[in-house]
Amino acid sequence: MLFANDIHGKRIHIDDAEIGLLYVCPACGGAMIQKRGDIVAHHFAHKAGSECDQWYTERLSPWHRKMQDTFAKDIQEIVIWNDSDTEFHIADVALQVRQRKYVIEFQHLTISQKEFITRSKFYMECGYTMLWVFDFCECFPPKKILIAEEYKNNGVNLVWPGRDRVRFLDSIDFSDFDHYPHVFFHVNTGKGKLQLHQPDGYYPWETWEYVDPFSKEPCFVWVPMDEFDTTSEFYAVRYSEEQFYRVLKNLSR
Repeated sequence: MLFANDIHGKRIHIDDAEIGLLYVCPACGGAMIQKRGDIVAHHFAHKAGSECDQWYTERLSPWHRKMQDTFAKDIQEIVIWNDSDTEFHIADVALQVRQRKYVIEFQHLTISQKEFITRSKFYMECGYTMLWVFDFCECFPPKKILIAEEYKNNGVNLVWPGRDRVRFLDSIDFSDFDHYPHVFFHVNTGKGKLQLHQPDGYYPWETWEYVDPFSKEPCFVWVPMDEFDTTSEFYAVRYSEEQFYRVLKNLSR
């Protein structure tokens, strides 16, 4: 975690914390330890054996921290309680734009289908519009998606030979949701083409082949879940990195 409360209840960023002073978790109230090593980015951590929000990792990847730091500090790591005050979770970013409230979760590590559904439903039932941003650009190994066809207004038809990190999206019944969560992928794109195989004596089949396998164009794509069918091939709206960061910054103003 990057934030903790001092003894007066004031939110303090790890970079502003004083060594030797007591800081507590803003969610569970437990004592926090300052982690200031030379390898891992500075952060607050709970004492071993403490229980808090199992959804929130205390050691953020460089990608996660970069994305989170796109927003002002006062809307990062926000504790959200349900209406009955019986459950809380720490959102990466929570903000309100006019009458609409948003939670944005940045996901660098692999996540299960169960956790994706549970987390999405929790925040949406608390009255928030849910935005997920998945990292497929700086994960290891990086994932590449092929652009099969481009349309006007940044629309693209994408083919994904891999899809292992979010394969669970293929089998989610979104009719169980009050409304669709917004899903974005941070990806490298390459050019692809459909290759028809017709060997003698065999049924023909089709595969997607790289046209330029060394092309590396990092971008963000928004996947309209109301039109989504499978991660093998899907429609999306593409944003350059610059465009996407600008959208995020404008959202938080």
